[in-house]
Amino acid sequence: RAQAALDQGLMRALAEVTGGAYHEARDAEALARVYARVDELERVERVEPRYEVEERFLPLLAIAAALLLAARLLRMSVLEVLP
Repeated sequence: RAQAALDQGLMRALAEVTGGAYHEARDAEALARVYARVDELERVERVEPRYEVEERFLPLLAIAAALLLAARLLRMSVLEVLP
């Protein structure tokens, strides 16, 4: 079981400065109380992103595939490279 030394005074000060809260949980029961406290907090409604993802890759892929196909067909016909 890993143990880490925390400066609890610093953690409390950091929570105060950032507008958060510091909860110490040394066992499962204390952790359950912390989770219960977090569940009591105000819920924030999920906001949709303010941007849209526009896919631009497919047209370029189609053009590249068409050019490769045209090059292959031309190489097999009129534009055959002589040795």
